Amino acid sequence: MHKAGATNTIATCGTALTEEQARLIKRYTNSIILMRDGDEAGIKATEKDVRILLAHDFKVEVMALAAKKDPDDYAKTFFIQNKILSNEHELSTAV
Repeated sequence: MHKAGATNTIATCGTALTEEQARLIKRYTNSIILMRDGDEAGIKATEKDVRILLAHDFKVEVMALAAKKDPDDYAKTFFIQNKILSNEHELSTAV
């Protein structure tokens, strides 16, 4: 995600978000956007994460991905689109 330009991001190991991690994250933000794999395990992990985060008074949003997609797929697409837009901006300002 950082390579794609989304620098305010963190990743948990696998699908395990813990109460302690939630407490640590709370020191830095009150808002979370969750993005997990679009498979069954990712959906179950998201449900668990939402319960933990809401218990710690976070504003929680979920970014749903297609069934066979994961956050890395999204990051690659996001990165490519940003590069294209950035290059178009550079070309338009150079003229």
